[in-house]
Amino acid sequence: MSDWLENPARLLLALLFIIILIACLTLFGERGLLRLHRMQEELVELAQENRSLAEENRALEREIMQLRSDRDYLETLAREELGLIREGEVVYHFLPGETDRTQRQDESTRGESVDQRE
Repeated sequence: MSDWLENPARLLLALLFIIILIACLTLFGERGLLRLHRMQEELVELAQENRSLAEENRALEREIMQLRSDRDYLETLAREELGLIREGEVVYHFLPGETDRTQRQDESTRGESVDQRE
């Protein structure tokens, strides 16, 4: 023990080693500052995700209430999402671009009928 006290360089080296060890444990240990920082970032991300999910839940609850109470909304969804129609209705489906050709044919037919009348 007196060896350590007589040689200040050894004592200083031992103290420096202990300080470095404590600093490493403080920074990189299981409960270190870096882990604390990562956990705080994760907490912020989870809080944001939680807010987003809560808003989505509120929107879904509003839609459920609307489905239960608004028959027009329910009918609109049934028509648009499921393609349902009322009894006796006829649905016409036009292919993209087909309406332009049909309109041109109608216009040319109307032009001919006007010419034929004169």
